[in-house]
Amino acid sequence: MPTQTKFWRLAAMVLFLVNLAWLGFFWMMPSHKPMGEKPRDIIIKKLAFDREQINTYDQLITAHRAQISEKQDQIQKEKQQMYIGLSQPQSDWDSLAHEVGLLHGEIERIHVRHFLQIKKICREDQLDEFRQLTFELAEIFHRPPPPKKRPE
Repeated sequence: MPTQTKFWRLAAMVLFLVNLAWLGFFWMMPSHKPMGEKPRDIIIKKLAFDREQINTYDQLITAHRAQISEKQDQIQKEKQQMYIGLSQPQSDWDSLAHEVGLLHGEIERIHVRHFLQIKKICREDQLDEFRQLTFELAEIFHRPPPPKKRPE
């Protein structure tokens, strides 16, 4: 009986230490932007949009997402062709890689046009806040990179 008690005490202690290490791991991880507020909500709050501006802004967001999605689909197709081409003796993967770069440039231009459209729906009294917002846009829309996978 005493051996069984020792076993359960040891098992409880090991589980306690594993849980403590797990909590410590998450506590030590770098903190990221709180997941609560979406960029849409931050922009609405910072610019103090009224109901009509919010409706217009939501329409802009819908159109913007469709444009970005289309370009991302094109990028995915080009990348697939590029990687398939790597197995071919005569492949034009270099021009496909160049095309992927051009598509990324188009995405950035779409983003800039989107923010210029947001500026157009601002009232005169909101333009100073919009200017201030432009300094924060990269941070608001920053998405941390996915964790790197280690080679096996």
